[in-house]
Amino acid sequence: MRATDLNTAVFAFGRLNPPTIGHGRLVDVVKNQPGKPFLFLTHTQKPNTDPLTFQQKLKYAKASFDGITIGYPDVKTIIQALQKLESLGFAHVILVAGSDRVKQFESFLTKYNGKDYNFESVKVMSSGERDPDAEGIEGMSASKMREHARKGEFDKFNDGVINQKIAKQMYNDVRAGLKIQETVTEDIATKPKVYVDMDGVIADFFSALAQFRKVNHWKDQGGEMSVEDSIKMIAGTDFFYTLPVFPTAKQLITMVQSFTGGEWYICSSPLRGDHENSKKHKLRWLRDNGFSPTGTIITGRKESYAVNKTNGIPNILIDDKPSNIERWIAKGGIGIRYQANKDNLSRILIAFKLVETYFEKNDSITSELVSKMNQAVNTGKLVEHGGRIVKGINTTHDVGIDAIKKQSAKLGFNVDNDGYPPKLREELKFQNKSGDKSLLTLPGTKKFQKMKKTSSPGTEKWFKAYRTLPYLTKGRKNHYMLPVKEQINILENQIKQLKEKWSEKYKKAIDCSNPKGFSQKAHCAGRKKK
Repeated sequence: MRATDLNTAVFAFGRLNPPTIGHGRLVDVVKNQPGKPFLFLTHTQKPNTDPLTFQQKLKYAKASFDGITIGYPDVKTIIQALQKLESLGFAHVILVAGSDRVKQFESFLTKYNGKDYNFESVKVMSSGERDPDAEGIEGMSASKMREHARKGEFDKFNDGVINQKIAKQMYNDVRAGLKIQETVTEDIATKPKVYVDMDGVIADFFSALAQFRKVNHWKDQGGEMSVEDSIKMIAGTDFFYTLPVFPTAKQLITMVQSFTGGEWYICSSPLRGDHENSKKHKLRWLRDNGFSPTGTIITGRKESYAVNKTNGIPNILIDDKPSNIERWIAKGGIGIRYQANKDNLSRILIAFKLVETYFEKNDSITSELVSKMNQAVNTGKLVEHGGRIVKGINTTHDVGIDAIKKQSAKLGFNVDNDGYPPKLREELKFQNKSGDKSLLTLPGTKKFQKMKKTSSPGTEKWFKAYRTLPYLTKGRKNHYMLPVKEQINILENQIKQLKEKWSEKYKKAIDCSNPKGFSQKAHCAGRKKK
């Protein structure tokens, strides 16, 4: 019998504990196939993995998906689902399953066809690839939803629900099934959670990569393969398990635990397209090297953990990659950039002390305060009035955090991390409120000009020549124009002198007995009046 829409059943079989927007995509694939669509649900209930009962799942699934027949109380296994479809008179069946289970189901369904059930054709098709690191539908899963419910993150749980009307009730039912007791606590400011990156922070990824490429530095040209090719070669291997432990790694974790009171978390990125394999070997590395974090997160989107959704407290990320720190800060977290092969652990210690100070001084944590904390962490000192560039906060995202330093260096002078030249005479008051002065207009200018001409850039003498510069700028955005403005003043003075010399010579050459033109006549008339 030829398969038609009338004699073909298309179905999916799953836990759906709870139903998510990801399941919505599965249902859409089922409904788009030629045939009658069905969705069967398992009956298993366990506190950790299956918090909802069959009846609860059936209720929420029916409220989430339309245009499809959902669930039969007497169907508990996939064999029973196929027998149910056979009893309904269907001659052909198509099972829609996850891409990682297609081959398994093809073998299973074919093996029992003709024994436990009889169909003229049995097919299995993929519902599509799923990226566990992706946001939205692509990365949504019931396990993520259960984790959000477990942590009390209703906003994130709500993002995965199709029908917003049932979101709160389903959230409460999932938490109840997880055996989570609701308690009312006073919302007070506590210390942030600390998330620690692995590669470049506690695991020496880049030395291992250099060795893999057979070069001195991982970025060096040459070697047996390019950086890009070597990354591709690493995928699917146990490379992450073989990484050396940085000598400072255990001390770093001890500092983190001292700050938090014991809790600490791993937040590390997998290789793109190699998530499960990377995760497996990173977990092995942690276990076999004696690291026992409170929790381990392997994700390419670390910034989703930047803020504690329960109390709004910003969390801390210790990471060696600038882009990870920038995205973390942009999402409201506190970022500490640390490279184990370059930075001293005192950077971490100072950062923790600064964060503690801000928490102790403030009753509430605002976005402005978080911005100040990030500036303090970067400079190593408390910041009340910052001149640093913070992407997305005081500049657009296309301005680099080192833009002031780079532009200043092009003009021949250095500035500190806050964009200020060195201050060597603190008693000198700000004198340039109008913004129209340069170094040439201040007292002692001749001395400074002489010092500048006779000193080498970067020396103590050279710095002294520029000691008034902070008081001309005071963090204003036009401070990098001062050297240009200074040269303009010099040129203006030279032009003025040339004009004066030319004017005197010209005046002496005028013959007032026979003046030519209006200007000469006016000049001669003025001379006669005198």
